[in-house]
Amino acid sequence: MGNGWGALSGASKPALDFDPHFFSRVLAGCETHLSQNQSPNLELLGFLLYAAAEKKEINQELVKNKLLEAAQRFSDPQSFLPADSEQNFFIASQWTRLFFDAFSLFQIEKFRESGRSLIEFLDGFYDSQLGFFVSLKEKETGKALDNALGAWAFLSAWPHLKNQEIQKKAERALKFIQEKLYDPLLGLVSQFPPNSSSLEYGRLADSSWAALALTEAYLQSGKKSYRDFADTLAKYLFQELWDRDKGAFLSRPGMESSQGGVSPRLILDNAIALEALWRLGYLKGQNTYFKWIDLALHRFLDQADSADAAVYLAKILDMRLQGRIELEIVGRSNQAAFQKILEALASLYAPRKIISFIDPDDQDYILAHGLDAESYPRLFGCVDLKRRADTAEATPDAVAFVLNAAWRR
Repeated sequence: MGNGWGALSGASKPALDFDPHFFSRVLAGCETHLSQNQSPNLELLGFLLYAAAEKKEINQELVKNKLLEAAQRFSDPQSFLPADSEQNFFIASQWTRLFFDAFSLFQIEKFRESGRSLIEFLDGFYDSQLGFFVSLKEKETGKALDNALGAWAFLSAWPHLKNQEIQKKAERALKFIQEKLYDPLLGLVSQFPPNSSSLEYGRLADSSWAALALTEAYLQSGKKSYRDFADTLAKYLFQELWDRDKGAFLSRPGMESSQGGVSPRLILDNAIALEALWRLGYLKGQNTYFKWIDLALHRFLDQADSADAAVYLAKILDMRLQGRIELEIVGRSNQAAFQKILEALASLYAPRKIISFIDPDDQDYILAHGLDAESYPRLFGCVDLKRRADTAEATPDAVAFVLNAAWRR
């Protein structure tokens, strides 16, 4: 560990001018959609949950009730999801994270129950002997996208279910991606073993979701290898998929800007990549990543014709304009108390939280930033690298107090 682990005091200001009212317009449109009793989809509910967590001007009761309606539908995933659809894994993993995030925010047991049901459904795809999530049609084949999605869903679940086996399965799925699916020249291969005519290398969706899952694993553990492999994938995206004429990422290597146009799916995959870049920009101290985000947003904002595309972009734009929630933990990752603090943090839904990991022997950094204390490990909440609150306790209440103190008002 050391002071290079997230020492960036703040990202550069957006290089391009953005409409400051874009988020509020999208939010108003989403609330109108809900108030008209229209059935909300996952993307809309995810955006509204983000807005609720960010304490935006929003009818939280309305959001809560719509989430509860969705949670009721997923009490029995087997009856709700078609048994033979390859989209089921994607759908179930997304709803899993949404319900556990909703439980974090609202502490309503129904959300945890539905999340647990979905974890049991996803676990049916996990092969303990192989150590990864397997394809529905090819039982001994693991796909990059499914394993990234499954790992992130399981990482969302384990702090709430207190099941270490769930965490271990997520770690094995990420290890599978790193060791079996990555080629330094071609990027991530879409599946392993490579025995299919549909095999592809370097797809945007695979790398984007994997990078985001890896950053989540890093924030939950402090293991540098997760952060660095996510950064490797980010560099691949820029080298091979960045559209130098128009900005943003292409969906696959060799594709031209004119092919396929701008679809909601392309915007979704870009938004996932941009969220991973947003995290890595702080975790690695890379202001260049924020410039990529600005250019991609500039390209897509005027083309967000669909509601789904708009909510993807509004969230990333808001994260870019507000910056991180600044947390620093001083301690050693092999300490049980250190891991307990991270577990408590992982149980709290705060999409903009970024954790810097500081070695207690790095006294130059500690004294320069006012992180001195009688004992470590200790969590600090800062604003512009100025200490606002701290705790050595690993209770959700103590950690939430520090988190709230670091919220830039």
